[in-house]
Amino acid sequence: MISKFSVAVAVVVGLASSVLADGFFVGGQLGINFKPVKAEENAKITYLGTYYTESDSKITPFMGVKFGYDFDLWRAYGAFNYNSGTDYEYSSRTTTQYQNFEIDNESLDFVIGADWTPEINSKFKIVVGPYVGYSVLNTDMSYTNSTSGIISEFERTIRQNGFVYGGKIGGIITFARRHEIDFGVKYDTVKYGDKDDIIVSSDISMNMKGIKRNSVGLYAGYNFKF
Repeated sequence: MISKFSVAVAVVVGLASSVLADGFFVGGQLGINFKPVKAEENAKITYLGTYYTESDSKITPFMGVKFGYDFDLWRAYGAFNYNSGTDYEYSSRTTTQYQNFEIDNESLDFVIGADWTPEINSKFKIVVGPYVGYSVLNTDMSYTNSTSGIISEFERTIRQNGFVYGGKIGGIITFARRHEIDFGVKYDTVKYGDKDDIIVSSDISMNMKGIKRNSVGLYAGYNFKF
């Protein structure tokens, strides 16, 4: 009796595994973000009462990996994305003093999403869907001051977190049955939690409040279906 039960369980588990595996997929993607951070909402350095901010016109790359399950008409997935950030550098020089400060940032996004994937033909599907998740922004700030040959330096890394949400629209091209090319346009936004201002000196500080990311991006990727 136990032997027959064990065989039955093994058969059921085997069938379930094959059904589940048939829709499981893993993949990766590359892309570019346009205007990843609005300048007026980014980290700002105040120097002698004047704001200096990063440009909001840069194009920055991103890359990611994902895994999920395809239910034919729709799919669910989880993804991890690395977003290269924007940089800013300001320098000033006089006969007795040289100053330089830099801001570099990058973010990591952990998201889950659901896509509606209606089939146009056996080789092509439309992709439309939202995603939500958690984003971590790392901002590196460095400052160097050289006055009459005396050099002082200041460095700080600030980590801020926030919830990211967005959506995408695109397509999926299937070839050789188990291989897919995934491409489209996406938009997402995130507001990071406020941090105390970074005080470098009596003349220089960095504002870390109200920082947002609003980005439109193009992406392309590859998926393998088991």
